[in-house]
Amino acid sequence: MMAWNKLVRRQFLLDHHLLFIPRMIHEDELWSFGLYDVVSSVVFIPEVTYSYEMNDGSITTSQSNNSHRVEAYHMIVNTMLASLNHNNLYVERFFWGIHMYMRSIDLLLHHELPLELKEKTIILRRKMMKKSLGDGRWAISFFLFLTVFPPFVQLVRFGWFRNHYHVMKSFFKGIA
Repeated sequence: MMAWNKLVRRQFLLDHHLLFIPRMIHEDELWSFGLYDVVSSVVFIPEVTYSYEMNDGSITTSQSNNSHRVEAYHMIVNTMLASLNHNNLYVERFFWGIHMYMRSIDLLLHHELPLELKEKTIILRRKMMKKSLGDGRWAISFFLFLTVFPPFVQLVRFGWFRNHYHVMKSFFKGIA
């Protein structure tokens, strides 16, 4: 989902209006959703093309940006929900949205953030549950339901979810 490991023709980006949102944290993840909606083919190469270095003082690691980070995750999830269709990538796309949602839950659990963000996150979870139920994806709704109540919220917190992401996605794809 990161932009830094992609090679895309400039004219293709301009033709499809694939631009970053200024001053948004994690804008490349939102950009990738748009890219994958319009690209007709992708080529993977095995070579390492980028070495990512974590910088404790960067915009993405700074604790002062946690509220902006949660807002960005919400925007990504809302974009994912708006672009879902019933193709064979439904579960993958929904689980990427759940991944973003879980990242916001993790920040809310571990940092003092405004109550407004907590309320927006609850509304977002309801929206995700309503969408998955409306689309007949009850298993995804059940998983989201588990993120509401202790001890389940601790069991599916972001660290656990991230470590089990591919297993969970495969499991839910199988039953969805």
